[in-house]
Amino acid sequence: MDLFNFAKAVEQGIYDVMMWIFFYPYTLIRTVIFPAATLQYVYAESRKPNDVAFSEAMRPALLIFISIVIGTLLTPFSDDQTALLRATRFGRLLADSWFALIFYRMVAFSLFPLAGALLLDVLTPGAISRETLRTPFYLQCYICAPFALIASPTLVNLQHDTRWVYMAFVAVACWFLVVQFLFFRSYARQSVMRSLLLAPAVLLLGAFGGLALGLAVAA
Repeated sequence: MDLFNFAKAVEQGIYDVMMWIFFYPYTLIRTVIFPAATLQYVYAESRKPNDVAFSEAMRPALLIFISIVIGTLLTPFSDDQTALLRATRFGRLLADSWFALIFYRMVAFSLFPLAGALLLDVLTPGAISRETLRTPFYLQCYICAPFALIASPTLVNLQHDTRWVYMAFVAVACWFLVVQFLFFRSYARQSVMRSLLLAPAVLLLGAFGGLALGLAVAA
């Protein structure tokens, strides 16, 4: 291996990680506190060339991925949950492999932004394609990142019956529904009534999709 190219790769890798350390919390806080303005930013950035887009924030897919990873690290499985998981072959894989667990949760929580993007595209005239889904999916990734960060550890702890767990989950679910309403009302130009119906539809579709995924892999 060329030592010079290796050194450049290391330098670039260190720089990227440092940028993530700064821009991840900045982007997340910005999304939580100013969701409408952040969605406008994402829409504008998604129209730019890929090499210059999102220079002032995290890229959408990376934002939700890091949120899932942090949420998984915050709350590992308890001994009782690990014993329950080991009852199936796929459960043993999740209990024994951190990589498999991250990959599973990445797919499961990515169903939420996909559901929101698909709902929007279905309501928009024209055929559904990779290009028509790109911008709404980016927008949905920003909406779903805070949800994934909180929902991932709280869902693991729901059985512990602690008040803070329920409060955290209810709070992030309410925030998710409000921002989904803003998404369909402002960005998708849907009516108030339709936006009120579409917001929980994203949550339900993502949840049912994740449940179906879990049942499929556990079968």
